[in-house]
Amino acid sequence: MSQYKVRNWSQYNEFLKKRGSLSLWISEDAIEKWQSPKDPHFIGAPQQYSDDAILCLMALKVVYHLPYRQLIGFVGSIFALMKIALKVPHFTTVGVRAKLLGKHFKKLSKVRPTDLVFDSSGFKIYGEGEWKVRQHGKQKRRRWRKFHIGICPRTQEVIVAEVTGLESADCEIGPKLLKKAPRSVKKAIGDGAYDTWTCYRTAHDKGQKLIVPPREGAIFHEGDEPWLIARNDAICQIIGLGNDEEAIALWKKLVGYNKRSLVETSFSRYKGIFGPKLFSRSFDNQHVELMLKTQVLNKMTAVGMPDGIMT
Repeated sequence: MSQYKVRNWSQYNEFLKKRGSLSLWISEDAIEKWQSPKDPHFIGAPQQYSDDAILCLMALKVVYHLPYRQLIGFVGSIFALMKIALKVPHFTTVGVRAKLLGKHFKKLSKVRPTDLVFDSSGFKIYGEGEWKVRQHGKQKRRRWRKFHIGICPRTQEVIVAEVTGLESADCEIGPKLLKKAPRSVKKAIGDGAYDTWTCYRTAHDKGQKLIVPPREGAIFHEGDEPWLIARNDAICQIIGLGNDEEAIALWKKLVGYNKRSLVETSFSRYKGIFGPKLFSRSFDNQHVELMLKTQVLNKMTAVGMPDGIMT
């Protein structure tokens, strides 16, 4: 039985320790941009703190799981130890300004991948904990948000993302992820939920090859549309390999579909670091929270990842 073995344990241990370093989140650049620059064209009372300052505070909040009031005390004590004469905003200011940060997450990563692997997962936003539900039953309606992401399988950084309600199907959001993908992407990989003509058409229009396992009972479609070719080829290849479960498993290996498991690993890493729940109440704040955590996760990933091999 094959096993996964990490070949750079000593380096990876240093990477993990560096992720918790305060210097990673409060850099000299963040301190220099703490005060909001004066804008002569701005109407109204000028903002005292820059967006960079609010982003820095929110990053500390999600990394160290701090409530707003404790966050302010935490940053204030750091500035005192560093002997920096900077004011810390009031916790209500941080909460109000946080929901306006959405414009900063249009580009989550600078990586220009050739492959994109996408999937979705749910995050709790309201409801009793698992223990209470088990002991006393569900008393309130439990609510969720659905987070759709596309990652680079080489660096495992999140490249594109969308936040929706739980009722949004993956096949509806898949085309949006494909449209937002960088031009460098030539291959997109997803599970059977993305086996729709809209996904294939969008991938073709973007110059991408969509690798999705055809659904059970899928048939060859006649037509001149170019986006039919990829799906028809997949069906023919599976039939040629035997048209059974072993044939599908072999087809997945031949086309590189097994890279898709990396996006599930990313969600596991995401929830392991930040938890499966959201602390924000409104949709705009939840969107900012998920995107901020994604950007922080990318920063952690860029610090260093394990180098593994199957033995």
